[in-house]
Amino acid sequence: MRGIDDELVADFDAAAHAAGGDRSNITRRLWEWYARRPGAELPERPEAPSVESDNHPK
Repeated sequence: MRGIDDELVADFDAAAHAAGGDRSNITRRLWEWYARRPGAELPERPEAPSVESDNHPK
């Protein structure tokens, strides 16, 4: 994606999959909410990964 680093894209894809969705669906829902479309709601976020499964070193 333009202007977004590969690590963030991978994290977003993993989170979307964990929430039972896909990047396009989640992005569309965020845009609808941001544009204040009637009935639009923020999509649910998945649970935060446990420290053991976190991909990022601390």
